[in-house]
Amino acid sequence: RKGFTLIEMLIVVSIIGLLASIVLVGLRGTREKARDARRIADLKEVQVGLELYFEKCRFYPSGPWPGPRPCTRIRISQNVNTDESWRDLTNALVGTDLGINAVPNDPIHPVRTYAYRPDERENLRYVMRTQFEDLNSQALNADIDGAPLGVDCVDPFYCVGLF
Repeated sequence: RKGFTLIEMLIVVSIIGLLASIVLVGLRGTREKARDARRIADLKEVQVGLELYFEKCRFYPSGPWPGPRPCTRIRISQNVNTDESWRDLTNALVGTDLGINAVPNDPIHPVRTYAYRPDERENLRYVMRTQFEDLNSQALNADIDGAPLGVDCVDPFYCVGLF
């Protein structure tokens, strides 16, 4: 009779399982790099939205006093270690006549979040921050470092902004 024995089938299945696990472990770094690339793209997209807001209002979203939308100066949380500041920025940008329908969140939100901090004195500067998974990313060499506007931008944090 032709066919495979149970032992032969178990050996083939175990070899396929072993190869699949090796491939998945090897792809983990690739997934991290892809999420980091998305983080960069998300922050650049929000920068475009912020520039649209600035073009219309002549200031970036910040401040405690009301006004006509989209130039409403809402309070932006200064806590960049939670997602409060990003939620406040989303509330400032979405639903305005600028055509912004959504503000992206981190690919693994709520484990990691984006952060936004405006300069509340002048309303002409801001910093956005995310945390990278790939600590060897070349993009970390091309971002803002230090502590602009009091935001920790030392690697593994990736920061962009205008200050």
